[in-house]
Amino acid sequence: MARMLLSSEPEQLEHLKQARRMFECGLVRVAAENATAQDVRDLRELVGEQRSALRRFPGIRS
Repeated sequence: MARMLLSSEPEQLEHLKQARRMFECGLVRVAAENATAQDVRDLRELVGEQRSALRRFPGIRS
């Protein structure tokens, strides 16, 4: 659907981006409301792993 919209009206990209942000914010809210303590621990561990991986690349800050 998005590809069809953008191919016919490329100026609609900003509208598509805004709709995506609104949709994703709703998903984040639902995920946060349903997260267990283990989910939070798992996410924190993943963030730590990602930060460690970023430190291996000069010029990238985490």
